[in-house]
Amino acid sequence: MTATALALYGHGMARDQLRRLADSAGLALWPPDAIDRDLAPAADQGLAPDPSLSPEPSLSIAPAVIAALATPPGAVPDCLWRPPFHAWIEVAGLAVTELAGLVDRVGRYTLFASLTTATAKELALANHLVSALSARQTLRPDTRDDIELAVHEAISNALIHGNLQISSPEGLSINSLERFTSDVARRLTDPSFADRRIEAACTLAPGAVVIEVADQGLGYTPVRSPSGPPPARRPPPGTDHRQTIVPLASGRGLDLIGALADSFEFQDGGRRIVMRFRL
Repeated sequence: MTATALALYGHGMARDQLRRLADSAGLALWPPDAIDRDLAPAADQGLAPDPSLSPEPSLSIAPAVIAALATPPGAVPDCLWRPPFHAWIEVAGLAVTELAGLVDRVGRYTLFASLTTATAKELALANHLVSALSARQTLRPDTRDDIELAVHEAISNALIHGNLQISSPEGLSINSLERFTSDVARRLTDPSFADRRIEAACTLAPGAVVIEVADQGLGYTPVRSPSGPPPARRPPPGTDHRQTIVPLASGRGLDLIGALADSFEFQDGGRRIVMRFRL
């Protein structure tokens, strides 16, 4: 994917802000007449149009679209997680050079997302990312479930242990869970933690998908006993992990990822986990 294959769509953004962003990133707008047409009620407030009301774009115009998300993005419609959308970048707080750097990296992946910690916590990012992947690659139901659960655990670890720098609750007592919840809420009110970024990216390869999750925390050095980790167990059937941000007890989250992915490794001092799944 090259930069010329990308275009920009603004979700919840004023038109003049969207135009400035597109110009600074050297991208065309999508739809091409997004600035000139009123395609949705939001246009009355000067916002970019709803893509679900737009005609299908020609592949010669925009085979891949970056969704620039305002902050807070609120409810991101499902249509923004389907083709031609290819990347999702929360733009608040980004300098022009930072945005340009992210746009440059978008072209290296099949899918790419860069969100603040506060937004990633609320957005059920693993579910959205795997839904976007499913729109491009047929996944068996069990494979999809395995990928989503592993990605959810990786994002939870990146969010809680990485960016918020909070340890897992000690046990499952009411007091420890209340203390954990309070610590998360307090860190999320501190911009120095809440504005750190979570990055998730997918790369489709023949017979496999590689998914990366990265944070801006202090890093992590995995430690395993010589006898190897204890066997991981899946959550009980019916567990909605999309609504859960409490990571498993120390080390157990990695055991679960290891049981679900064909392989995984850490990079960047433990700030990035790279998981590979056979399809």
